[in-house]
Amino acid sequence: MDPEFLDYLAADHDVIAFDNVGVGYTTGEPRDSLDGFADGAVEIIEALGLTQVDLLGWSLGGFVAPRLTARHRELVRQVIVAGSGPTGWVPGAPPFSEQVPGIM
Repeated sequence: MDPEFLDYLAADHDVIAFDNVGVGYTTGEPRDSLDGFADGAVEIIEALGLTQVDLLGWSLGGFVAPRLTARHRELVRQVIVAGSGPTGWVPGAPPFSEQVPGIM
């Protein structure tokens, strides 16, 4: 994600950007499904002691954030999906609407 965009968000909000479990600089077994990524994010949210969050799902996170919201509604105040990628990245990812290719 663009650091300037994060700086813009952080001007008025607390921002926590993270790599999911087993990704990037994190440890643990990488997840292999949207539910797994959502559970990993919940582990991070709970480890930080947060009881409610606003989620910005960027790229693959644009698929994970709605899944997390559906499974753990009590943790999410609002969700924003941005810059989501094409289907097929993760097993179980929802297909794009037929309208998407016409807009791209």
